[in-house]
Amino acid sequence: MRVFSTKFLFIFIASFTIFLTSCEQTELVSPTTIGTKTKKVKGADNIPSVTINHKAYNNTSSPFTIPNFTIEDEIIMLTATYEGGCGAVSFSLVADTKLSDYNGTPVIPVKLILDDNDPCLNSVNKEVRYNISKLQQPGTNEVFLDIDNVGLVTYAY
Repeated sequence: MRVFSTKFLFIFIASFTIFLTSCEQTELVSPTTIGTKTKKVKGADNIPSVTINHKAYNNTSSPFTIPNFTIEDEIIMLTATYEGGCGAVSFSLVADTKLSDYNGTPVIPVKLILDDNDPCLNSVNKEVRYNISKLQQPGTNEVFLDIDNVGLVTYAY
């Protein structure tokens, strides 16, 4: 049994070392693949589109968290949790124009920006949806979205 444990430990360490040395950019984490579905999202024509603008990407946001999100076809659905509940708030999804590369796949910085002038302090969950089809890049069927407050995820199309 000790021979098995030693071999397993050696294989694990060797695999982990190879994984770490194969990364081109150390600040990027291993992408999480999000599967796409074949059906179209109902009402997708009425969903706002992601904004692609370097200056807008650098705008500040009111604090919030993103406890979960999904990507279905060209629509990203994010749940945002913030403090409010008695006034108007607005969200916008913004992508930077500056792309990077991870193992030959484009990486697009994306962030959700909350404009919260609501003075209340209740915990609010709000689902927001955006059409991200403008982020598709020619010559590839997937990109990595580096989503602020989430991490690196795969958008396959």
